[in-house]
Amino acid sequence: MRRFVCFLAVLLLLSMSIVQVHAAQIVITYRWKKQNQIGTWTTDPGETFLIVTVTITNYGYSDFDTSPYFFRLDADSTTHGISPATFPLPDYLTSGSLPDGASRTGTLAFRVPQAATSFTLRYERPSRTYDIRYRRGCIIATAAYGSELEPHVQLLRQARDQRLLSTFAGLQFIRIFDRFYYSFSPEVAEIVGSNSLLAEATRLMLSPLIQILKILIFVPATEAGMILGGLTAAAFVSLTYMGLPVFLIVLTRRKETNPH
Repeated sequence: MRRFVCFLAVLLLLSMSIVQVHAAQIVITYRWKKQNQIGTWTTDPGETFLIVTVTITNYGYSDFDTSPYFFRLDADSTTHGISPATFPLPDYLTSGSLPDGASRTGTLAFRVPQAATSFTLRYERPSRTYDIRYRRGCIIATAAYGSELEPHVQLLRQARDQRLLSTFAGLQFIRIFDRFYYSFSPEVAEIVGSNSLLAEATRLMLSPLIQILKILIFVPATEAGMILGGLTAAAFVSLTYMGLPVFLIVLTRRKETNPH
């Protein structure tokens, strides 16, 4: 009898894990830029429009609606609904049911304080609850390579989503990194995207990082694997972006003091 109960318990745990793996989920990837005017809509002094581009993918739900009115934006300590300036945007996010397995991309406009630097997107639909995973886009890499679908940008996203975000240690790292990275990256991405020379220089700078991050793709998605892989990647990044310049500076000074 005891063995039979243990057998049922094992089956129950297995069934729960299977349900969890195959549970329905919504993935919302977003990025933003600031803009002071949209068509005839202008902002008041001290304010700006935050243009948020979202890509929504539905895994398993039959009633998910992409209405812009269900989105909220937390800007520093304040919460904002969409602005009517959303709808003059040429690619604004359209309303409607999103079929299982389908994706939809569009933009939203929020009126926020000009000084705000921290932004978090939320989806709130009355009387409905969904398992939603929010992911911020690699906006500097996207600006440098010109598309979120470019293979180098996809590799960066894969290293983040399929490896780092799959473990507790990786998740904590991403949370800390995001606070730093997204405090300046929207402005940098806008400058990079508007200048072909800067875009080329940024691609050259990102190339070693992308090659190093390939390490994470082959590391087991476990806590120990992510910690070991993360430390290894961090060591290579430090050597590449800090050690190499220091080595070149030392080598140059030695040649200046001893030309022969």
